[in-house]
Amino acid sequence: MATQLITRGSLRDEILDRLRSLLVEGDLPPGARINESTLSRELGVSRTPLREALLLLSGEGLVVCEPARGFLAARLTVDQARDAWPILAALEVLALRSSKGVALHRLDELRSLHAEYESALTLEAARSIDERWHGVLTSGCSNELLMVQIERQRAIERRYWLATAGVAGRWPQPSWIFQHAAVMDAVDDGDTDAACAALERHWGSSMREALSSLARNGG
Repeated sequence: MATQLITRGSLRDEILDRLRSLLVEGDLPPGARINESTLSRELGVSRTPLREALLLLSGEGLVVCEPARGFLAARLTVDQARDAWPILAALEVLALRSSKGVALHRLDELRSLHAEYESALTLEAARSIDERWHGVLTSGCSNELLMVQIERQRAIERRYWLATAGVAGRWPQPSWIFQHAAVMDAVDDGDTDAACAALERHWGSSMREALSSLARNGG
């Protein structure tokens, strides 16, 4: 596992970001025991701020703490997926509702990203474009706390996607192409309620795909 020393910025935030990335990207795979001594040495930090960061990540659902075993990377479970997706959907819907029409002003950008998404040649490209599309859609939200919560839930969703996308079949999903288009059509019509409903349906479809992939993976 390649790591780099943390040398600047807010120590806690740097550690959190680094650990979150290791967990989401699978460098610390689901169920793996986290060796605090080794990790603190690799990151160049003491165990106290590392443990504080791990405790915070346990609150995000990325880490669990077990008696006599210490910290472990959280396993991928059907229950967590069923819990996480509706939360992410609700948060993004709230962000879209509070965007004050910004999505309409950025509709050309949304459509351009959508076209890129349709023609994406790799899983990674489709994923990157999809995240950018969602980011533009909710970019008018000025509630910083809400956007932080969205990113935390998105980290959980991203972790499941990276672990299961290989068994999910064709990417990008044809149904998601139509769902993105439904959101944009509603935005173009100035119908926020319809756009939010379409966005919620999209996340419901994403959750069903994740659950199906987990089942095929034996999760």
